[in-house]
Amino acid sequence: MRRTRVRENLISPHHNPSTKILNFFQSEFNLFTIVVFIYLILSLWGILKHEMWRDELQTWMIARDSSSIADILFCMRYEGHPPLWHLLLFFITRFTSHPFFMQLLHVLIATLSIVIFLNFSPFSKLQKILFTFGYFPFYEYVVKSRNYAIGMLFVFLFCTYFSTPTKKYLVLFGILFFLSQTNFMGTVIAICLGLFLLWNLYANRKTIKQFTEAGVLLGIIIFFCGIVLSISEAILPPETFHSWSTVFFTTVSVKRIQEVMCNINKVYMVFPFSVTIRYLDFSFLKKMNLFLSAFELMFLFFFFLCKPRILFLYLSGTLGLLILFYVKYGALWHTGHLYIIVMATLWLAHYMPPIEMRSKYIGLLSTFAQKYCNVFLIIILSSHYMGGAIANVKDWVYPYSEAKETAQFIRDNHMEKMLMVGDDDAQVSAIAGYLNHKIYYVRGNRFGSYCLWDRKRERGVTPEEVIQKAHELMLQYRQSVLIILNYELSRDKMINCLKKIKEFTRKSIVYDEIYYLYLLPYREDAQRIVKYKYQ
Repeated sequence: MRRTRVRENLISPHHNPSTKILNFFQSEFNLFTIVVFIYLILSLWGILKHEMWRDELQTWMIARDSSSIADILFCMRYEGHPPLWHLLLFFITRFTSHPFFMQLLHVLIATLSIVIFLNFSPFSKLQKILFTFGYFPFYEYVVKSRNYAIGMLFVFLFCTYFSTPTKKYLVLFGILFFLSQTNFMGTVIAICLGLFLLWNLYANRKTIKQFTEAGVLLGIIIFFCGIVLSISEAILPPETFHSWSTVFFTTVSVKRIQEVMCNINKVYMVFPFSVTIRYLDFSFLKKMNLFLSAFELMFLFFFFLCKPRILFLYLSGTLGLLILFYVKYGALWHTGHLYIIVMATLWLAHYMPPIEMRSKYIGLLSTFAQKYCNVFLIIILSSHYMGGAIANVKDWVYPYSEAKETAQFIRDNHMEKMLMVGDDDAQVSAIAGYLNHKIYYVRGNRFGSYCLWDRKRERGVTPEEVIQKAHELMLQYRQSVLIILNYELSRDKMINCLKKIKEFTRKSIVYDEIYYLYLLPYREDAQRIVKYKYQ
């Protein structure tokens, strides 16, 4: 009976999301208000200490340099992402060109997600606090300004509105539409939540009446339109050349299956395996990681077994993401969606009635999982709490990228308006993001800011070609050239008139975003010097 009363309290008629969020900000300081305040302050401090890297600034520059919504959709044709985050930044860039405001918007979105989680999720206070300051909500999806925090926001909004006594299916399907437009991992989760919602509709006693309601039918149409749009946006042009190219891993490989399966434990227990990986034997670590991944998957399987719809959501979401990571590489910020789907299923499980187990032994396993679920969850959340603390401190102490310091040095020496030549374009583009200045990318044979992932850059260039192009531009524009490279020129590649200004080679977290600055002063006889050197 106690469990029933708790459940009824969670879904009481006063459970109005909009009203409760307003009351949260208007009420006197309570525990969760203090938690949100600390989270917001530390997140703001985090973005001030964080040096943005190329992936963050790529989206910002596409939005900033686009003249219209149609233009932004065209410019992001090589990106492989749905456009929602780009469109939000497009409106921000109409008022400012400083990328800090992208970070600020991202922090506000992440903070709103935490407010919703603290107010409406059915977890204990300790679990809520551990999650709030965990690795993904407190570092990966707030300090790094990408399109993942907004996906987390829509997942939490869906869980919140699903828990209301009178479900507004048009709103729920509308949330899934926006979730599908955040990123492709969000699309996978949106598909699974949509199928879960359709099953819930079908299982409802008033199914026939609900399916004939205009709002439900309209919501289903909007949902399917969002999925179709997201899939079409992920189909890249054939001339694309980058990590999200048209090449997929489709052959069956036991080794790759094991590597993908290991993502489960790497995400669930993010702290110990990210810290100890360099101190343990790799083969032992891999076997341990695979064993724990299988254990965690089976534990949650038996925990959700008494709630078939929730079990379907967990398995479809987890396996859907693992298949995605199998056919395409998944970095830690991608695989973090495995963690989001776990928290969403545990959240929604509180509002689904259990069924009776027919098998005695399966029932015992399910009972065991139910009994120790809180311990299991506390261990996972504690791991993320420690991982979040370590990641933030590491980001405060070490530079994430050298792009910000390099750009500041260029400004301090009044070189931000100079003619610039850069290589490699992917790494150098981060400096263009900070300077709000176009650089000539030799690989793409163009002036630009963001990296254009087409096949013009497939061939690559040699240092000689970079210097040769810099000389040609110097003569064409009759001005000195600042050459920005993410590699050092050897002495035999240097010519007398080329001067090395400074290098930025501290041990940054993004190891390849180090920079070397060279100055090519304008000289009338430069054409003769270049021909003598390289011909």
